Amino acid sequence: PMTNGLVTLGGYRVSPFTANTVGNSMVQTIEVSYLNSRATFNVTTYRKITPTATEGADYGITLDNISMEYGNNALSPTANINITVADFVAYAPEMTIEYSVNGVWTENVPVYPGEYAVRVIVEGNECFNGAELDIPVKFERYKRLLVVTVIDNQKIYGANDPTTYEYTIDEGDLLEHDRVNLTFNRAPGEDCGSYAVTADFADGEGYQNDYYMLVSVAGELNITKRVVTNSPGMSTVRVMFDPATTTGYSNGVFTYTGNPIAGFDISYIDETGVSRQIAANDVVYCDDRGNELGYMPSEIGTYIVRISDNYDIHGETEFTFKIQR
Repeated sequence: PMTNGLVTLGGYRVSPFTANTVGNSMVQTIEVSYLNSRATFNVTTYRKITPTATEGADYGITLDNISMEYGNNALSPTANINITVADFVAYAPEMTIEYSVNGVWTENVPVYPGEYAVRVIVEGNECFNGAELDIPVKFERYKRLLVVTVIDNQKIYGANDPTTYEYTIDEGDLLEHDRVNLTFNRAPGEDCGSYAVTADFADGEGYQNDYYMLVSVAGELNITKRVVTNSPGMSTVRVMFDPATTTGYSNGVFTYTGNPIAGFDISYIDETGVSRQIAANDVVYCDDRGNELGYMPSEIGTYIVRISDNYDIHGETEFTFKIQR
């Protein structure tokens, strides 16, 4: 402070800013007088700053760590202010981030997946005005990745599918206090072969399915041939090829009518002595070279009827017949 009454100071205003002043600083020319001597120098005066919600702008608020996975709390969101005057850095204001959860503002970082409105409370100090700023970006808690690998399974042809499938979840994916409810879908088809099986979320109460994004690593359902083995004392399994109608049929010969034949009913005696019928979709009609026709024969010629490859029968599995006049 100046204590010498011979020194005078002119041209300085403590609050030079008006409502129409542009910018946050102003250069004032100060004149100092002492007896017959005078000197002038420039002083930069700064107005008290009000932070803004515009990211990247001068004194704008920037939020970091504003998006994170469900269950990942290693980092917390932080608010930073873009201070453009070096001397103001030491006076950076205290700021608190708040989140709107179910319409209630809270300082607690949201736990569950979703998007949440954000505001920043700025505590005023000697360089900054206090403010309550609605931030245009939202805090996002995104779903946690859950990798489910379906374990291969198998069934015998003609049997029912498994009621459920075993599976594994990659370590660390499922939080220990959570549960998920799964269902399994397999590719269509009932013939022998391999069919992809994938996992998906199923509805149910008390599960945390909505907190996860499921990635299914497919397994396989392997449908194996139905093996028909010999019963004790039998050298082969007994297979019967019976015409669906005896009209116009005798000793492996159908009388030509110009119409498709009625076909064959095929059955076998299994190892327990029980007669088993072969389903119509497992009865295959071929030409005399064994090429599958895909339809019931009607023209004059020699044909083969056989049991499909879905069976492994230890006995005769095909029968040759003719259509003739």
